[in-house]
Amino acid sequence: MGGSEVNANFEQQRGEASGKTNIISPKTFVNGDLRFLTEEQKLKARNTMRKIVSESLPGAKATINFQDGIPSMAPTKGNEALANILSKTSEDMGLGKVVPGNPGSRGAGDISYVAAYADCLDGLGASGRGAHAPGETLNSKQFPVLMKRATVFIYRLIN
Repeated sequence: MGGSEVNANFEQQRGEASGKTNIISPKTFVNGDLRFLTEEQKLKARNTMRKIVSESLPGAKATINFQDGIPSMAPTKGNEALANILSKTSEDMGLGKVVPGNPGSRGAGDISYVAAYADCLDGLGASGRGAHAPGETLNSKQFPVLMKRATVFIYRLIN
């Protein structure tokens, strides 16, 4: 968001900007979302961004701030073992193999808050389209099968 006058409130996801169309905006605010699998990736990306910002062009001044959101969920051997048990459960039920998705192409999950303390899986729900956007859809017809698979999976984990 940029202009001669800028009022940005990123917490409320709102803002206003005004200015002429024939000037270079004297103020610009950018709010972004940094995705990473490991804390090391996060730190490396932040350091790279800090370096870029520190090399502002003559006459320009830039600052950058970071605020942690959802923590990383690095792939682990324990998570892989859970995924293998889930896939075996799915195959035994005649539902086919479960292949983990590329974690680099997924968004963050609430389970990431405990991922540093326990083996975890994410993305076990129904499929859909248009995630987090107007017109998002969910295939609710999948729920009965997914609930049965989750029940057998949990039973296998505790027995």
